[in-house]
Amino acid sequence: YKLVKTITKAGTKNYTAKKLEKGKGYRFIVRAYKQVGQTLVTVSASKAVHVVTNGGKKVNAKSIKLGKVNKTLKMGKTLKLKASVVKQKGPTPKCRKLSYESSNSKIATVTKTGAVKAKAKGKCTIYIYAHNGLCKQVKITVK
Repeated sequence: YKLVKTITKAGTKNYTAKKLEKGKGYRFIVRAYKQVGQTLVTVSASKAVHVVTNGGKKVNAKSIKLGKVNKTLKMGKTLKLKASVVKQKGPTPKCRKLSYESSNSKIATVTKTGAVKAKAKGKCTIYIYAHNGLCKQVKITVK
């Protein structure tokens, strides 16, 4: 990875990369830092995003197809999320199709294949990411 841009203005939520080649794939990670003395320490990092610019053979994901977005589980039970990538016409880059992340792994965990396991009572959100950064959410309630 190469550093593309350092943004110091608080509250910035968008950035557009410029001078990208037509039909080429790029991978981006966004990192949040804080300064400790003279060094920068990573506070958080995003999932890797694989995007393809227009004009090539590969295409980006169009959307994520997902069933119900609110699920209730009993403690100790598991649930397999049914999600799939809706592609544009053409092949997508060779990278992960979907990735999953729990907002609170003490309430529910999720595997890389989308199996959710209820661990403790409460509520959390499972985030489902496509390779190009598209995201859907599933609200999980554990009773």
